[in-house]
Parts: sequence; structure tokens; C-alpha cells
Amino acid sequence: MFSMSDITATLVDDAFRKNPMRWSLFYASSGATLIMFIILCTLSAWSVHLGRQVSAILADVEMLIPEIKDSLSLLQFMCEADNFTKTYGPCPL
Repeated sequence: MFSMSDITATLVDDAFRKNPMRWSLFYASSGATLIMFIILCTLSAWSVHLGRQVSAILADVEMLIPEIKDSLSLLQFMCEADNFTKTYGPCPL
């Protein structure tokens, strides 16, 4: 079996000494990671903003629903009148 020092020595010899790290690659990947993090934070903030707008719209819709129900009953009443159907055609309900 391998001991921990053998594994560490093998990794250091094989991975790092034979393939030296290019610092430009490291900086480029760090910069790309930072840009992606900024994009992720921006999208998260935008999603929160949209969620707040949607909740405000839904609150307004909940306030309008009773008025819509009243308007529908009025429209049904108007559709029953002969004058309405002669002027505007058949009832859309």
C-alpha cells in the first residue's frame, strides 16, 4: 500500500513539476470566475426585484376580483335584455 507521503510526493512530482502552472491561465480563470459571480449576483437581484413586482400585481388583482365578479353579474343581466342583443349581437358569455 501507499503511504500518505508517497502519494503526496507522487502528486507533487507528477502534477506540479512536470506541468508548471501558467500564471496567465490562473489569472484568466480567476477573472472569469469573478465575472460569473458578478453576473450571478446581478441576476439574483433582478429576480428579487421581479418577485416583488409580481407580488404587488397579485395583490392588486386580488383587490379587483370582487369588482370583476360584480361586473360579470351586471353583464349577464344586460345580456338578458332584448335591446342589448339586438344592438350588440349575441352575449359573449
